[in-house]
Amino acid sequence: MPLYVPVRLDARPRVLALGSIRNSSLSGAYIQTSVTLAPGTPVGVELGQGIARHEEPCCVRAYVVRRDAYGIGVEWCEFAPEPIQTLLTDAASRAQLGSGVRHRRNAATARIDWR
Repeated sequence: MPLYVPVRLDARPRVLALGSIRNSSLSGAYIQTSVTLAPGTPVGVELGQGIARHEEPCCVRAYVVRRDAYGIGVEWCEFAPEPIQTLLTDAASRAQLGSGVRHRRNAATARIDWR
């Protein structure tokens, strides 16, 4: 699902960097970042405060599976981690609300058509 979620990448002891999740699923994500991490590198993806209904920032463990000029692809260490499930559910809800569902009254039948 396309997203824009700011994150902090923690691949200590070597790398701390900023990025943004641009696309995510229950199994992984594509993170736009300027940092170069090799495939296989373990990384903590720290979701900012308030993301995914968490009061505190949370960290989802992952490892790098690919990289390109604009960022990295990661796979979550645990399939469908709870913060990611919540993030995707919230994003889907926002997308539905923003889809511009229009009500049109059909005068002949006096009902609402959903388009």
